[in-house]
Amino acid sequence: MLYVTAHRTTPCAELLDNGKISIRSPRLAVSEGERWAPQGTASTCQMKRVLYSTFICAAIGLQGCIQHSSVEQRVVELPAGNPNTSLATAAQIGNALVASGLGAAIQKQFPTLTQQQLQGLYLTWNSGNFQGKQSVFFLTGIRYTGTLPEAKAVADYCESQVKKAVITKFITPTGVHKMDFPNGDSALVLEYETSVPISSTAALRKEVDWIWEAFRLDVENAKLTNGVIRATHPEGTGLVTQSKGYGFVFTKRDDGKWHCLEDEKPNQRLQATPR
Repeated sequence: MLYVTAHRTTPCAELLDNGKISIRSPRLAVSEGERWAPQGTASTCQMKRVLYSTFICAAIGLQGCIQHSSVEQRVVELPAGNPNTSLATAAQIGNALVASGLGAAIQKQFPTLTQQQLQGLYLTWNSGNFQGKQSVFFLTGIRYTGTLPEAKAVADYCESQVKKAVITKFITPTGVHKMDFPNGDSALVLEYETSVPISSTAALRKEVDWIWEAFRLDVENAKLTNGVIRATHPEGTGLVTQSKGYGFVFTKRDDGKWHCLEDEKPNQRLQATPR
């Protein structure tokens, strides 16, 4: 059961056991910092309830009143400074993910998860202060009790799906295809149209690195050790326009880490030819 929530703004959804989505009334996702205790009598009653619960738990002790709960969580931010970044946009992305069958995809990817464990899946979209700056971001992952060896992989998978959805919302992909290098290696290529001028190298590289975080998973799933992101920027107005493009090649080395060949000397870069 995948719980989907948004802070104070949108309805929620839950994944039923048959993989279908059921919309229900909003539920508020409250972080620890937002919880508060009422004043006066209500506070006194609350304290009595806490003391009573504590007494009961202590009394039954080893009988399982207290269970260890863990969370494996990932954060995915919408691009800061983009005019389309808003909580409403995040809600569109989140609802589209649910409607497209995210919960069922997780079940298929991790068939050993029990129904109780599946109930710990969650996806929230939020707006507020994150790491010292205003941000719109998703929180996704899984809550579970006891041990769950697949927890990290489940959270990573949730993160990858959210990243893909965010990137697809903010860029215009024009194609994905395979490319062969002269040395016999192959690469998966993503082509997209950017609003960043090709001459603005720092801004373009920042955007490409952001896209690579999600596209890398597609390259790895394709069992390839090279990936290319080619950005194209249309220039000119009226009837006569032209486009400038630039490609960034990423390669996986023997150390298992990915490297962008743009960071190396020009004579070390791979020259790619279309397949």
